[in-house]
Amino acid sequence: MRIRDNAAWLITRPIAHRGLHDVSRGTPENSLAAFESAAVQGYPIELDVQLSKDGQVVVLHDPNLARMTGMDAVVGDTNFDVISKLRLAESDQHIPTLTEVLEVVNGRVPIMIEIKSTGSVGALEQGVLAALSEYRHEAAIVSFNPMSLRYFRKNAPQLPRGQISGLFIKADLGDIDLNLGVRFALQYMLLNGLSHPHFISYQLDGVSTFPVVLRRKVGMPIVTWPVKSTEDQRRAERYADNIIFEDFTPRSPADLSAG
Repeated sequence: MRIRDNAAWLITRPIAHRGLHDVSRGTPENSLAAFESAAVQGYPIELDVQLSKDGQVVVLHDPNLARMTGMDAVVGDTNFDVISKLRLAESDQHIPTLTEVLEVVNGRVPIMIEIKSTGSVGALEQGVLAALSEYRHEAAIVSFNPMSLRYFRKNAPQLPRGQISGLFIKADLGDIDLNLGVRFALQYMLLNGLSHPHFISYQLDGVSTFPVVLRRKVGMPIVTWPVKSTEDQRRAERYADNIIFEDFTPRSPADLSAG
């Protein structure tokens, strides 16, 4: 299954991981300021969504609020009126809703939405589709959860879908609560028959492994993450079609070949 013509950005334009963020400048990850910075500089955006206790689709990576706000509480156990008053990394930025982000970006760059779901499917996916219902611009859905992607396959087949996976042995995947059998199946992409992805989003440390190389060889586009340096980008470009980057400014392929 190949990338559709209207989703060529997924394999041609480096994607800013949680926006263009720099906490030292008051621009935390997954903040409106980080998304504005990415949009101004023309980079597509990757972001994370999950549900608050009262069903709001909020943009935050961690299931717990502690790392980004200092409040030790689970997002899914906290109402949005509490979440909305918190500040990200001691900045003036708050945790936005997906709707707020869509309003700020407004089609200036594409958006890749990661569905932070490892349990039952339904409410979060419905909330995302509701937020996207009036959004007439480029967006894609990604998730570790193949059942979540199957939901979008059935209910929003026009949205490009990406199956996320990796080696499940490093801290980058430490927040993924899956049993060993599911992790094995995801690592080797044995559940793609459920999600029918248009592309694979695979952890950089595993992008050169045989299962990933094989799928790329037969035409499955590969996007890799997290790419944090020019050296990472050089390695990524040997095995993947695009990168999700942070902590550095990606160079163009022409620049890389020139040394």
